[in-house]
Amino acid sequence: MKNLVLILLLIMSSCSSDEPNQQVNIEAGTGFYVVNELGEDLLNPNHSNSIDFGKIKIYYLINGKEVDAYNANSDAPKGISLEPPNDKYSKYHLNLGFNIEENDEITYTIVQWDEQNRDIFKVKFNKGEGYLLAVKCWVDEKLVWNVNNGDERFFTLEK
Repeated sequence: MKNLVLILLLIMSSCSSDEPNQQVNIEAGTGFYVVNELGEDLLNPNHSNSIDFGKIKIYYLINGKEVDAYNANSDAPKGISLEPPNDKYSKYHLNLGFNIEENDEITYTIVQWDEQNRDIFKVKFNKGEGYLLAVKCWVDEKLVWNVNNGDERFFTLEK
């Protein structure tokens, strides 16, 4: 019994740390619907003019060069994921991770839909010790949300 108590004390003391808990809050992405001029869901694979998710590529603009955002260790290796409708979202939608590789207040993420079609996401961040928050997002220079105005990090893109 003494040995068990000694082992437990050793385990508990080895788990303690004098270092403060280093938590980081990162909110660096957006969700969005993609619709046509009639409001039809272009991400729905059953739509006659649906967007082929397999052809979408994401690039980050880093030091003036387009760099493939692919990261095999990520939950969304392509930098983007396709989500089906659910309780909160009535249509298929995309979740896009923004460029946080470049350490600037404003970064650029490129969505390459196919060989001829792309959109450029310009994002403004607020940064500080322990946080990185996307606060404004433009698509092709059109402001689509501003969290400082109470906007959600979600919008509808018409293609």
